[in-house]
Amino acid sequence: MSYQVTAFDRAGNASTPAGPAGRGTDNGAPSTPAGLSLLVLPTPDGSDAPVLGVDFRTSWGASTDIVSGIARYAVYYGPDPASPSSVRRVSDPFSVFVTGLESATWTFGVRAEDRAGNVSELSGPATGHGATVDRVSGSDRVGTAVAVSAATFTSAHTVVFASAAAYPDGLAAASLAGALHAPVILVGAGVLPKVITDELTRPGAVDGYVIGGTPAVSSATFSSIDGRLTGALTRLSGPDRYATAAAVATAVAGIEGPRRRVYVVSGENFPDALSCGSAAYAEAAPILFARNLSLPGVTARAVQSVEATGCIIVGSVGAVFGGLEAQLPGAFRIGGADRYATSAAFADWAIGHGILTAARPVVVTGATFPDGLACSPLAGERNGPVLLIDTVGLDPLPWLNLHRAQIQRMTVIGGTAVIPDTAKRILWWRLTSPRTPSPF
Repeated sequence: MSYQVTAFDRAGNASTPAGPAGRGTDNGAPSTPAGLSLLVLPTPDGSDAPVLGVDFRTSWGASTDIVSGIARYAVYYGPDPASPSSVRRVSDPFSVFVTGLESATWTFGVRAEDRAGNVSELSGPATGHGATVDRVSGSDRVGTAVAVSAATFTSAHTVVFASAAAYPDGLAAASLAGALHAPVILVGAGVLPKVITDELTRPGAVDGYVIGGTPAVSSATFSSIDGRLTGALTRLSGPDRYATAAAVATAVAGIEGPRRRVYVVSGENFPDALSCGSAAYAEAAPILFARNLSLPGVTARAVQSVEATGCIIVGSVGAVFGGLEAQLPGAFRIGGADRYATSAAFADWAIGHGILTAARPVVVTGATFPDGLACSPLAGERNGPVLLIDTVGLDPLPWLNLHRAQIQRMTVIGGTAVIPDTAKRILWWRLTSPRTPSPF
């Protein structure tokens, strides 16, 4: 079969026929798309939903195909740069691809397809990174502890309880919670509120441990907890915070056996202990307390009792006195210029020793203690560090710059009164690459 073409003007005049031409086949590939680029945008765009996800907006230069014309483009994308796992076909050089709940580094490439079915070479690649940032919080410190429990456990045989009013016993509870894979629930005075009783029912809790004596968790509160559980309720306590932490360490060793490592922190302040909570949970490694200028005998005996061969002192010499190393076996100190620097230094140490990973860090305020007490199980189950943040999100930015490529998901613990939306957005933006002017 052959073809001729004749042109006609509006008066009906005909041109000389062109051709004839035989039917041909288009075997030529379109030109390879050029200039593939990425823009990372928040999902939902510009708003602070419970989860700030990631949109990768792709764009490239148009391809050409002089015979058949461009029909569409096929965008290949996925976390493995050697083998993109997904493909999407679009009609023009512009598209948005939404990642899942946990993001990472994604690689993109694009091919042009003509109307005859020919495809170009794969362009690119272009690589972008974005992490999702979510928030877990309640209406108050008790509600936040319950929300953390719900976000961490679908089932829990045992629950660990500590006072919501003071920090020492809740700090010490992290290792016991890790040994039992149990949430830490903060309680006030008197009868348990419905928000706690509902959370005991949801995961099927049977047994419980109360950390601290009656000044911390009263007999009335203990009885209220006991009335909601069908199994055993055990109180672990001593005459002071140092002895209570030692009692917890002994209980952990009774469950897990001798402990290779313990963490020693100031018993007179909370920040450094918050930072080591997830590692204490992940390893079921006890947290023990020192005074700022001395080592209590009960702490020294606890180190011997659990047969620890390595004592990690968390905090600078301004927090725990410099002579402590000489009094503890295998002592090593991790500290920084302030609580935020110590938090980042401890996270790096724990990641470097294979205890934690950088993929799923948890962020709490460094100004107050309650949210940090309850977050150790969530962070520990994810093998993520606990990072202290200031109120505007400027710390831990140096740590984020160092680990941005590894971070997939960051969780903020606590409501907007302690970590405002602006800080959460700054954290999200700092985790993206290629970085664009902040959309916030």
